[in-house]
Amino acid sequence: MPDTLATIRTHLIERAAGSGVDPIFEPSAVDRIINAANKRLGRVTDWPWLRAIGTIAWTANDTDGQSLDTAITNFRHLNYLAHEDRKLRFENPQAFVILNQSTGSRPTYYTVLGSTLYLAPNPTEAVTLSYYATIDENDLTGDTSTPLLPSAYTELLVLQALQPLAVRLRDTDLLTMAKNEYRTALEEARDEVRRTRQLPSVEADSTPWRSI
Repeated sequence: MPDTLATIRTHLIERAAGSGVDPIFEPSAVDRIINAANKRLGRVTDWPWLRAIGTIAWTANDTDGQSLDTAITNFRHLNYLAHEDRKLRFENPQAFVILNQSTGSRPTYYTVLGSTLYLAPNPTEAVTLSYYATIDENDLTGDTSTPLLPSAYTELLVLQALQPLAVRLRDTDLLTMAKNEYRTALEEARDEVRRTRQLPSVEADSTPWRSI
């Protein structure tokens, strides 16, 4: 279970050897640093806790496209898009211009321009799309707010936030220490994610080899 904002704030102030009564550690200022650091950390890689799956309802003959910011909370980018049992093929916007002139009942291609999704052929009937996407962290707005970041990685977030806090404190020794520890912790986190990531398996059809 993720740690609360209050817990993360306490850890951060402790690492900076600060005090809750010191104006420089005023909670709202520290919280802004934590939120910025949390979002920055989230964009280092496609962390497992920032993955989302769901569906998008597509209106028939929708030439204006769909806003992914509206369809997917905290949308960052699409990893996978499918219609029924078929994966749609991504095309860059330049190549998509020609494809987008056709219409049909089933889409085959898609592109994303800004955060707007377009399909080709443009479906002439309503369809439901399945997606797998990477999202951003929420803003932590109160003491009981929790990030998507698991508690096992709270120290990594604290080390990320400790760097701008050290700049605020004008403490070069603290800044150097935070940078060094962060690099080590980040590499350990990436290694752990690589080790525990579920890789796709390849299955072979053994039917032709079976005896009759």
